[in-house]
Amino acid sequence: MGNQRRHELIDKQIEETITLEEAVELADLQSTFSRWLDANAPLPLEYVRKLHDQLVEKSLATDHRE
Repeated sequence: MGNQRRHELIDKQIEETITLEEAVELADLQSTFSRWLDANAPLPLEYVRKLHDQLVEKSLATDHRE
């Protein structure tokens, strides 16, 4: 029920027909979904940090050659 309801409320938000009570409900559902997502499908931040470091190092090495 939660995710379907969240989608319904997002649609109402986009259509600008959401009530204050529904907006509060949506905020709660969004928070619950965000916690679930963090626990079940976390972003690969450590990989991204390592990749960023490698690209910065490569860029600096290239800058020094010119």
